[in-house]
Amino acid sequence: MCHLHETALDLARSLHFDKEHPWHLHLVALYGTMLELLGSACILIREGVPIGVPILLRSALEANLDFMNLAKDRRYGYHMRAAELYEWIKILREAKRRDKTHSFRTSRMRNKGSGLRLC
Repeated sequence: MCHLHETALDLARSLHFDKEHPWHLHLVALYGTMLELLGSACILIREGVPIGVPILLRSALEANLDFMNLAKDRRYGYHMRAAELYEWIKILREAKRRDKTHSFRTSRMRNKGSGLRLC
């Protein structure tokens, strides 16, 4: 696996693509993601800390599946974008929920503020 990473890293140096084309950018980003994850897994293996390797390899496999699907069908990019936007919606909803909770607590503290005393 680490030899594969080294070979893929060497090949990446000669990679040419259209930096303005979204399809090319997504393919290169996924390729880079796979390289980064495999490289990290190799470091953990080499250092004798294999506990995180399965997580990294699973993420690399997911990136590889996205890469293969996108390379086969450019429309797959729309599915990737939709999944990304869905995750952002979940994050923003949670942030909004937490902000309301935080605002409620802050307003309660302001109302009780006169009763707070420093020792």
